[in-house]
Amino acid sequence: MKLIGVFLVLATMQQCNLIPEHRYVKVGESLSNYDLNEFAEEIKLPPLLDEISGLAFDDSTGRVLAINDESGVIYFVNLESKEIDESVIFSGMGDYEGIETYGDHIYISKSNGDLIQFNIHNKSVVEIKTLLRSANDIEGLGKHGNALLLACKAKTSLKGVKEVKKAKATYRYDIQAQKLDEEIYLLITDDMIVEFLQNYPEITRKMIDRAIAFSPSAIAVHPLTKEIFLLSDEGKLLIVTGEDSGIKEIHFLNKSHHFKPEGICFTADQQLLISNEGKHRRGRIFVYDKK
Repeated sequence: MKLIGVFLVLATMQQCNLIPEHRYVKVGESLSNYDLNEFAEEIKLPPLLDEISGLAFDDSTGRVLAINDESGVIYFVNLESKEIDESVIFSGMGDYEGIETYGDHIYISKSNGDLIQFNIHNKSVVEIKTLLRSANDIEGLGKHGNALLLACKAKTSLKGVKEVKKAKATYRYDIQAQKLDEEIYLLITDDMIVEFLQNYPEITRKMIDRAIAFSPSAIAVHPLTKEIFLLSDEGKLLIVTGEDSGIKEIHFLNKSHHFKPEGICFTADQQLLISNEGKHRRGRIFVYDKK
């Protein structure tokens, strides 16, 4: 059996078969190669972003774009000053979960599967209906080439299509065709997670149980490797898949840092950013350098 890159902290916990609740564990190996045990920087966000739910990086300005759960406002965060440079209203109150940039537009996803297209220059807004619905509970939005990926937290199927049990689905929206592909783009099943983790004897049954609680809260695509990073508040996990849709890595995040991970993106120089809702404290972004 080939054992690749297992990082376990506190060996005594392994021997006692106890899950390391607040320690970082990484199993597997991806092309992207991030070690999330130590962050390069911790950014405490202004109170307006205590409920941060989505994160994107603007290559043209070097700023982070963020939204919160309910207000229809895009916040532009300066990574150097750690302050909000600018804010733009795009809509009224709603359930906004993901944000992404593409050309002259910013896209925002709602939990019911609708997309909002916001023009950066003339501030025009177009609301796009997709085949997704509230039952899918869209939590993540990520850019992949000329498409957007929408990660579902709940039901995997479109209306009228047989449900895939014990799985989480991601769908692809073609920006140029302005159409959602009806076939599931990426499917992560409980069986896939269990089969992957069983390759690592150090992984306990409790850790496997934690991993199959996986339920996407955000999604991002690595700018170079094109690997897909799926973040999960449930279980405090990060799952990395390759272009073949197979699982490459599973990160068990440090729970003392990632108390409610809800957003993920990459900077132009491949830094990985993970945002956390405040949960009765300040919202935060943790910055990780590529190793």
